[in-house]
Amino acid sequence: MKNIGILTFHAPHNYGSMLQAWALQKYLTSRGYEVEDINLRTISQKRMYPNPLGHLGPHVIKCFIDNPQLFCQGVCKWYKFESFLKNKLKLTKKEYQNWDELYQDLPFYKYDAIVCGGDQIWNTTCIDFDKAYYLPASLPNTKKISYAPSMGGFLSRFTDEKTIKFIQSNLNDFDYISVRETTTSHFLSNILGKDIEVVPDPTLLLTAQDYDQLIPSKPIIKGDYILYYTPRYVKESEEIAYQFGKYYNLPIVSTNAQHTNPHFIIHNSVGPIEFLNILKHAKFVCGQSFHLVIFALIYHKDFVALDGDKDLRMLNLLESCNLKDRAISLKNPQIGGHSAINEEKIDAVLHKLKEKGVKYINSWNNNEI
Repeated sequence: MKNIGILTFHAPHNYGSMLQAWALQKYLTSRGYEVEDINLRTISQKRMYPNPLGHLGPHVIKCFIDNPQLFCQGVCKWYKFESFLKNKLKLTKKEYQNWDELYQDLPFYKYDAIVCGGDQIWNTTCIDFDKAYYLPASLPNTKKISYAPSMGGFLSRFTDEKTIKFIQSNLNDFDYISVRETTTSHFLSNILGKDIEVVPDPTLLLTAQDYDQLIPSKPIIKGDYILYYTPRYVKESEEIAYQFGKYYNLPIVSTNAQHTNPHFIIHNSVGPIEFLNILKHAKFVCGQSFHLVIFALIYHKDFVALDGDKDLRMLNLLESCNLKDRAISLKNPQIGGHSAINEEKIDAVLHKLKEKGVKYINSWNNNEI
């Protein structure tokens, strides 16, 4: 059995990051590979998602006194993410903070291949970026492969000469390269001088039935509601979500305590498993999140992608599904009146996308990787 290490953003307390990591590991395991995620967790990434109980100083005590319920939910949320990480993903026993630490140990793992991706691991402007995701060294007897990494939705950030040389020098050493968006493919094809394949996000290698194995069948939240989710606070998005709530006359549930609208119902103690449950049973889904859109499609949800007209990741996906009008402008939002979602057509599109990913994996599988 071939031994594969995966390098991706598997550990951020972000629903999309952890679920795409789970999806890729699950799919490759189903193909007969021995798979583990290389447990690279940069210092900057850990600082982004600190344990609320990590330092019981005056600030923590004040947060608890100001809103004990919300504070306790935040603690519970942190532990749910960490539980998913430790119990649902197979990881290297050793945790690494950077490429230099990891590179010293790589010979001991004897990987036949390292797969880089998915998520925005090739976005050098990410706070938690590390050069490790570009495998910047020779790795004898180990194939270098990428599966659906992204450079984010704003490629204008990568036009300086230093960044382009960094990308060229490292990616030219890869045995197989694929990316998640056509825009990234065009960008890399231009600077590398060769065609770069586009494959679907790892989450699209699985079906709703696969994700149902993770989540309890009973709805966490009773009744009809709108799920609104963005990874961070965006005032315009929040205001548009509120308008959709009034349009559909439904309460709005948010899993992010940063959202401040007093009309929202905050369910903050929500990890990846609970998030899928809440999304699956929602009447309508909206937000500023690429993976939110993916799971809305997988679970046949009525949805809109806020700021989807500007984010090239979401726009590429929606165009492939002929749902471009579901990409909502933050400046001039269309509330209601969107084209109907044809579930059969969406499933057909998602199936074709999956086939593309499977074909790419077959290409290096057939070459004895």
